[in-house]
Amino acid sequence: PKTEIPTAYADFSSGKSVSDESGDNIASPGEQLTYTITATNNGNADSGDVVLKDEMVNLLPHIDEDAASISITVSSDKDSSKNGTVSGSDLVSGITYKLKGNETVTLTFTVTVKSDLDTTTVKSISNQATLGDTLGPEIEIQTGKTNLSNDKDVADANDDGYASPGEELTYTITTTNNGSVAAKNV
Repeated sequence: PKTEIPTAYADFSSGKSVSDESGDNIASPGEQLTYTITATNNGNADSGDVVLKDEMVNLLPHIDEDAASISITVSSDKDSSKNGTVSGSDLVSGITYKLKGNETVTLTFTVTVKSDLDTTTVKSISNQATLGDTLGPEIEIQTGKTNLSNDKDVADANDDGYASPGEELTYTITTTNNGSVAAKNV
């Protein structure tokens, strides 16, 4: 009879997501964005050293923070010794982990979009992390803001420019959005 002995292996995957403070999926000037990065060993064996890195090349020019001032919360579902905080500079340089079999490490950080971000030239903000030699998915959030203006007009029925007793008046109020994203709850 033939006997098969399963082998232990490490199998990595990573993910990244972004959510905006207002929940409209638009990175508006002055708004906070929360990024979540996951590094997972889907295999049944512990890994050797693996580097998680995010150079933030397309993110840093559009946010108020520099890498050193970004505080990143780290949590592991299998190894509490990894829980804590690291700086954005650590993540830019690369953080080395040994991931246990079936372990996921999650990094979360919040940044603020520059209040003077020119959304007419910067249409989106993208970001990408790597796990080992594997480039993770690039995530992108559109930018924009509303630019509302209002105009009101009143017309009298006999068109003499005066409101006379008993005369019907017609009011017209116009709101225009000259911004790059839809206005809500106006």
